[in-house]
Amino acid sequence: MALRFVAQIAFLFFLTVALSGIGAVVQVNFFSGIFSGLNNVKEIVFSLVFTLLLYVNFRYCFPDQVAELRGRNVRSCRYPVWVKQYILFNCALFVEEVFYYIIKDLVSLPEIVYRSLGGVVFFSVYAYMMSGEDFRVKW
Repeated sequence: MALRFVAQIAFLFFLTVALSGIGAVVQVNFFSGIFSGLNNVKEIVFSLVFTLLLYVNFRYCFPDQVAELRGRNVRSCRYPVWVKQYILFNCALFVEEVFYYIIKDLVSLPEIVYRSLGGVVFFSVYAYMMSGEDFRVKW
């Protein structure tokens, strides 16, 4: 039992680091497509975004996942609002980037059309996720 738990924690650790790296690459790729000046400092921005994602993942998400592995109560409700919004932003951005590359491979259109469609998908997914119970104003 203990060896299996240690293996699960190690796998979860490497998965968290890998997902932080993928999230940072997606964010930097998205913003470098919008801001042309970002190409010069791409590595610096990548390292800052990667560090922020590592902080969010290891400070908030990782302990809940370990608690779930141990069969304990998961306290996801303790996340600050900015963390929830940042996680939702990353999820919506990932969906947008996947949509962008699928459409780019299937249809030949100008780049501005791809980015516009991607923006519509991003805002739609982000607005849908923000309409959840955690983000409603409670009276």
